[in-house]
Amino acid sequence: KVPRPVPNRTKLLLQAVMKVAPAHVPLPSQSLWSATSSAEAEPLTQRGLRFAREQYLPLACFQMALVRGTADIVCQSHQLLPLNTAHVVAMAASGAVISGAGGALWLRHLERRLGPCRGPRNVLLKSGADFTCWAPTVITLNLLCVSLMTGHSLEDSFETA
Repeated sequence: KVPRPVPNRTKLLLQAVMKVAPAHVPLPSQSLWSATSSAEAEPLTQRGLRFAREQYLPLACFQMALVRGTADIVCQSHQLLPLNTAHVVAMAASGAVISGAGGALWLRHLERRLGPCRGPRNVLLKSGADFTCWAPTVITLNLLCVSLMTGHSLEDSFETA
């Protein structure tokens, strides 16, 4: 039995996140396929979806760290401020932990408790729970944690939050 090559997880992660590789585009490396023959080969989109299901929490953390860190860089440059890397790192870290992990776990909790979004009633229930429970929590935690991670005292951080 010939061992399969280990897939390039970084490339697979980026393609799953960006959704840039349609199933019909030939791949540069056979290592991204799950099977050895072309008849058994799993399309990249299917493999990406499977990867996203299997790595749901780390993927959510990565996505939110990237989004929050990038947004902070854009905001700082838009305000013509010198780049405050400590603030960017704090935003990315809070994005990964609070918005990424916390948000992913919250959404899974909603799915388990309220089921999938089928129909207006279910959508309204989930939106209401999101706005009344998760949104105030995540906003407060983000403001508090970013302030603490950028060197402010606990008292000053509570005033910010």
